[in-house]
Amino acid sequence: MLPHVVNCCYRSARVNSGVMWLHLMKVMVKNLFLPLLLISLASCSAYSQTRKDYFSHLQPQHRVVLGKWLGNRAGLRPATEDDCEDKGNLALLRRDLGKSVHPYYSVADFNRDGRKDFAVLLMVKGQDEVALAVFNAPFTKSTPAYFERGFEKMGNMYIAYNYPVRNHLYLGVFESDYYCMTLIPKGRRYTYRDCVN
Repeated sequence: MLPHVVNCCYRSARVNSGVMWLHLMKVMVKNLFLPLLLISLASCSAYSQTRKDYFSHLQPQHRVVLGKWLGNRAGLRPATEDDCEDKGNLALLRRDLGKSVHPYYSVADFNRDGRKDFAVLLMVKGQDEVALAVFNAPFTKSTPAYFERGFEKMGNMYIAYNYPVRNHLYLGVFESDYYCMTLIPKGRRYTYRDCVN
């Protein structure tokens, strides 16, 4: 064979193998990448649907304040209605205190300065206890005015601002005075008093 014919055939084989390699890569991307991409997108979607938004029942400003404070406290999260183990008493609680009452979140002027504060019960990861955090308005700092953990988690416990009786924040068990406390404002902070005393 003449050298230019051999050279031409060699170049043609190289081009054809390059085209074949490119075609093979396209087939692999089409047949492997697309299904893998769809699987990963579906799993991300499933994860976001199963991940609970523990802040959804809070007012927007309260979400921000509590979210900042909980940022480095991975063992705490806001209690939600799903954490309520006694749904029957929850219906009675709403009958007595109002339909919009959330058992673990209360908003009112706790310290009587004319601005609405908020309190939230927090679940303690891996423990059978809850914590209570109270934040005073105007929320310039993401630090609670009152925080305490170690309260025994009970199925029908709740927090509420007790308007009719003493105008204090109340933490207790529905229809029981045995396990309860009231928070008494003391300047920008709070002290607590057991209900039985």
